[in-house]
Amino acid sequence: MDRTSFYSVLRKLEPSGIDGFEGLIASLLTALTKKQFFLATAGYQGGRDSSTAGIGGIFIAVECKRYCNDTALNDRQILGELEEVSQSFPSLDLWVLVASRTVDDSLRAK
Repeated sequence: MDRTSFYSVLRKLEPSGIDGFEGLIASLLTALTKKQFFLATAGYQGGRDSSTAGIGGIFIAVECKRYCNDTALNDRQILGELEEVSQSFPSLDLWVLVASRTVDDSLRAK
């Protein structure tokens, strides 16, 4: 499967929920890291869609963005999410952004 087909499959998922993009990412990260990732409930999420909740001595938070082909990446929104999670969880060890489109490296410099 090429990258375009893979992104197309991801974009067909619902953006949130256990059976959606967020749930898929939480399951994949759990399998990869051997640490349980828990989905945040709907509403204010403090800059994360899932996290390890600090269980096992490490706090990893994940923000998932399932974008369509024509959806522009909103740098201000992403930076706002990072600021929120930093303030909400001072013991945060790692914040991961997972997006269904390319994220420009210039975002890192901001």
